[in-house]
Amino acid sequence: MRITSLSMLTGMIAFMVCSSGLVAKPVKSTPAVVTTSWLTGTWRPFNGDLKWEDGCETDVLIHFRRGGLYKDGESQGRFAVRSGIIHYTSRLTVEDPAEEPGSFRAAALPPVSYRIQKIGPNIFSENGERWQRCKYFG
Repeated sequence: MRITSLSMLTGMIAFMVCSSGLVAKPVKSTPAVVTTSWLTGTWRPFNGDLKWEDGCETDVLIHFRRGGLYKDGESQGRFAVRSGIIHYTSRLTVEDPAEEPGSFRAAALPPVSYRIQKIGPNIFSENGERWQRCKYFG
């Protein structure tokens, strides 16, 4: 039997087109991969009682923007995801609204990297801490 092509249709079954016809062959499913475009949006710490539609009524948020920009309550800068690792670079502190106006000076922060894993369609784990996507920021 000569294999002429291999197609992955469901992530669980590979279909081989052989000289004798179509043959299904089970394969190992790979874990979902986090990409920069998948992260785009606003995220809050995971709370099992809340759903995506509930919004982002919390002080702790992280915003991932197109083009690889991020901002959270303490810093802002650039991010990139490669091989299951999220890299934060060009980081600066952000102003604390509780500080006296005009007293803030941005400070450079060192780059950091963390392991990142997609847990579900709207949940990821970063360095063991789970985050869930928010539908809107209100």
